[in-house]
Amino acid sequence: MRQDRQRRREQGLLRDVDEEIDALIDQQPQESASNSDVEIFADDGNEERGESSDEETVSNADSEDALPNLLQWSNTLSEINVEEFSVRHGPSRNLGDNATAKDFFNLFINSEFLDEIVWHSTAYARSKGDATFVTNREEISAYLGLNI
Repeated sequence: MRQDRQRRREQGLLRDVDEEIDALIDQQPQESASNSDVEIFADDGNEERGESSDEETVSNADSEDALPNLLQWSNTLSEINVEEFSVRHGPSRNLGDNATAKDFFNLFINSEFLDEIVWHSTAYARSKGDATFVTNREEISAYLGLNI
């Protein structure tokens, strides 16, 4: 990619956008306290105007002091009143003390859903040329149970 860009630069085929991209590609990584790679794109051209980023930081700090900061950390704890959760939650069906894993499985995967899987599995096999493929609800249920 660099060779192609170099060739285009020598032939004068680079557009303004290409020159900006070229400058970004050729720019050396900057030393920074953060691990962000976004900083290279945040350059607003201050160096071209002769301004330093330190001066800008000081002027931004002055303007920030002028604005009231409504959200501040504090070491003082205050009481927070949270309304009691009143919506019914938890299990909505009582399967009894003798419920099996299959009973819980059937809460999520019912017979109608298994019948749909059987129908689509058979239809898929037929579309691939297998006229002898057959399956049923019990096979699909066992297959799903093994894979869970």
